Amino acid sequence: MSGFQNMLRMLKLYKFGVDSILYPGHTSTFAGYPGVIYSSDDFALTSTGLAVIETTVKVWNISLYEATKTQGQILCWVRAVVANLLSRTPREWCQIFKRYNSGTYNNQWGILDYKRFTPEKPLPDSGLFYVLEQMPGHVYYQDLSLYLKEKTYFASYNIPFFKKASRISGFKAKGNEFYWFNWTDCPRAKIFARDHNKVIDLDTLTKLMRYNDYKHDEFSRCKCSPPYTAEAAISSRGDLNEPNGTYPLPGMGHVNHGALDYKGTNYELAKQLRFRAWSGPTYGNVPVFDWRTSLLAPKVKHFGHPDRWDFKPVDYRWETQLN
Repeated sequence: MSGFQNMLRMLKLYKFGVDSILYPGHTSTFAGYPGVIYSSDDFALTSTGLAVIETTVKVWNISLYEATKTQGQILCWVRAVVANLLSRTPREWCQIFKRYNSGTYNNQWGILDYKRFTPEKPLPDSGLFYVLEQMPGHVYYQDLSLYLKEKTYFASYNIPFFKKASRISGFKAKGNEFYWFNWTDCPRAKIFARDHNKVIDLDTLTKLMRYNDYKHDEFSRCKCSPPYTAEAAISSRGDLNEPNGTYPLPGMGHVNHGALDYKGTNYELAKQLRFRAWSGPTYGNVPVFDWRTSLLAPKVKHFGHPDRWDFKPVDYRWETQLN
């Protein structure tokens, strides 16, 4: 999720002619931006069978930034690219990524190993899925394969999962004050808890991840005027909120912020480093985003954008031979 000026995306494939033993992640596919060599979203599939995603986590405790230095540290995006290139397993990815932590672009990362997954077979108790959370001066990661096996899903809400990360970042205190910052009580957590079992294939996953019915969903309601917010959805649309409405937080109101696209994959697609992509903010239960009618247009630069973002999903097939 980001500002609507960032809606121009590119789907990229990197294939490096390097030693595949030394660099097992020599080939990767990801969603990125024109002129940017890394993903930044981040969504990536690698030649080692890893799927890597993240959501950004705010650092409320600004004293943590005292751990961020100008020397001896490496920016987040570089560490992510290197981890994708060098790691064979989720654990290796975490071990590589945590080194030289810069405390910049602090995220919750999810790393899944498709080599450890067999369709219609029970999920393994270990080695399948890791979660990593970074804060300035701190990196926490854990094998959550058993959690995934028992719960059947793991969703990310831009809120720390690990108790230590939640406490030191200031999220625990914020979550105690207001449900919006609470791992179990935030709107997306409640929607996922209610609807995750509807996902049985890529189409139903796409439907859930593009979901926004804020005027009718009970979990989108708030002590606001009008009594709901389009930010309280899986695929948020801050542009749809009333400019003159009243909201407990500025981020729940009319803001230049939303879910700008969708990426999803499954076992068969991932074997070919393929995924489904859907460009633009969600529509269906809500209006199509159109710069000609958007109240954001006068104040948000959007040079080179199409006016109307009513695109359809694409199951992209790479022209480059992967092997």
